[in-house]
Amino acid sequence: MLEFEDWYREVSPRVVTTLELALGSADDAAEATAEAFLKAYQRWDRVQTMERPDGWVYRVALNAGRRHGRKRISEATTVGEGSSPPSRTSAATEALIEFDEMVEGLPARMRQIVVLRHVADLTEPMIADVLRISRSTVSSTLRDAYRRMELAVDREEQR
Repeated sequence: MLEFEDWYREVSPRVVTTLELALGSADDAAEATAEAFLKAYQRWDRVQTMERPDGWVYRVALNAGRRHGRKRISEATTVGEGSSPPSRTSAATEALIEFDEMVEGLPARMRQIVVLRHVADLTEPMIADVLRISRSTVSSTLRDAYRRMELAVDREEQR
């Protein structure tokens, strides 16, 4: 039997890093990760028997992160403030910062798929399951994202 504490220690750092990059906010990522793991803990008898409990926690965390982001934007709009720039953790490595810069210009869903593939190291079928979309959508979205990132790199090199 998989123990929750062991699973949490193994999976949570990758989930929070993935969400930070996918959502563009360290605060939203931390809140969403905590919410997802709390739900996993509360349902551990069922979650631990799943084929991919980490896929389930990614799905719950991404959904929570999107809710937190919408709420933050709505509150900022109501108060009349613009949304603040995303915060970053001081522990981010240069590679993650560079990757973050490459994906931040992508549309939200495209960015999520790229981050799930390359940070969370999920396969295309697993991403399709987490996001509840078809595998062909994942595949074509990744191809489009790579094209966009390649064009952005080419433009940057021409400067």
